[in-house]
Amino acid sequence: MPDQDTFFCWLEENPEASHHLRVKQQVREVLADQEKKKRQAKYGPRRWTELFPLIGPPPLLSTENAQAYADLLAAFAEMLQPEDIMEQIQVKEAVDATWEKARHIREKTDLPERKHQLLVQNQAQYQRAAGKAEATAKPATARDHSRALQAAYKYYQGLDAGHTRASKRLDNALRQIERWRDGLGARARALSTQFVAEQFEATAETSATSGGAAEAAPPLAPSGEEPK
Repeated sequence: MPDQDTFFCWLEENPEASHHLRVKQQVREVLADQEKKKRQAKYGPRRWTELFPLIGPPPLLSTENAQAYADLLAAFAEMLQPEDIMEQIQVKEAVDATWEKARHIREKTDLPERKHQLLVQNQAQYQRAAGKAEATAKPATARDHSRALQAAYKYYQGLDAGHTRASKRLDNALRQIERWRDGLGARARALSTQFVAEQFEATAETSATSGGAAEAAPPLAPSGEEPK
């Protein structure tokens, strides 16, 4: 194989070969673009509801907003543009991990206040049982929240561990998409595009050869006459 400079010099000296190479590259680009559009139409975001029975339902609790999950899924799909079912599986995994991370964040944020209110309720119940007057409710202070967090610190650590695991799942899903596109998935798509392009070129060359042969063939002589 000649080096790059020699190859381009050869193209300059052979305009027909250069034109054929450009046409061939354009055909490959058009076919690749058409193939991409077909895959996107087949595996686009509009088919998520059809894929859920195959790849798993959304991780939604009855108190969570299904539309918010659908919007998040659509945003991820628009950003990552999954082109086949392997990529859609990893996109959903990334969305599920992000959704669970948000759940852990909400839970960790709400935990100190919720634990404080529970302590206040338990104290009021104890005072009623002891026949004492209930203390007037006061707004929680930073010390109250700190005490509540200390009482629920083990649970808080569990939420933090879950948040970390969800972050790792998100990173892994994005890496898997990248590896699939650069590896086996890319080779499979390139092979498909190459096969279609070669079939198209072979058909075009056959048609051109047949047409040329038909024009070059002499007309048949009438019956009883010698051909000239």
